[in-house]
Amino acid sequence: TLTRRRGSSCRHKSGKLLCMSCKDAYGHVTRGFCECGPKKADQSFNFSTATNTYHFGDEDLDNLSCSFAEDVSCAVEQSLERAGSSISTACSCPLQPTLHLRQLYLAMISTKPHLIFEILAVPLKDRLLHKSCHAVLEGPRLPIRVNSQRAGWSEQVLDKEAFCIGRANTCEVQLDEHDTTCSRIHMCVFNLPGSIILVDGWSYSSTKLEYDGELTASPHGTSCVFLVPHGKPAILYIGREMILINSKRVESL
Repeated sequence: TLTRRRGSSCRHKSGKLLCMSCKDAYGHVTRGFCECGPKKADQSFNFSTATNTYHFGDEDLDNLSCSFAEDVSCAVEQSLERAGSSISTACSCPLQPTLHLRQLYLAMISTKPHLIFEILAVPLKDRLLHKSCHAVLEGPRLPIRVNSQRAGWSEQVLDKEAFCIGRANTCEVQLDEHDTTCSRIHMCVFNLPGSIILVDGWSYSSTKLEYDGELTASPHGTSCVFLVPHGKPAILYIGREMILINSKRVESL
């Protein structure tokens, strides 16, 4: 089993740090710093030059899930620190593009995303529980209401712990399949008791969030985590489309 410590390194249960040029006890390539030689890390990753195939097994997926959970939980913690530890307003924090995020995306488009989400949710909630942002796990989980242009503004009520938004027909919220400015799986949404966590960890065109009249946008090609309070309306701008979250009125659009 690999565990992540805060930062970019992976650590095997033996305590040894491993890097992309090394393999763990199971023969899987890992990411981060290495104790066997000069320190190096995949601190940034160029999605535009990445390969589009990734073969993975259960252990690979477990490792990717732990890395994803650590990165997202750290971003959530930083977001809440900037917002004064309040989950009553929207906030965001950038994610550093990394190889494991790209691999996770390729895993999701290679199979049914909900199978990946079932694995992701467990370590993510565990990481959040042990950080100062554990408030996002408190309270009852509420369904999320979504309206999209593609669906003619008809309302979807999603009472799932996690779902995804994108061009792929496996996404619960589908975007225009011909709109190449958005990804096949553009964003994953985690519906936690205290907050809605939206993760754009791999798209090239990025995402914009409008909340309470203010627009928050991740820089072009930069990954980002957004937090939105339950029951509060927000608007996502993805590619050429607009997604309404918990909107009370759509007649004027």
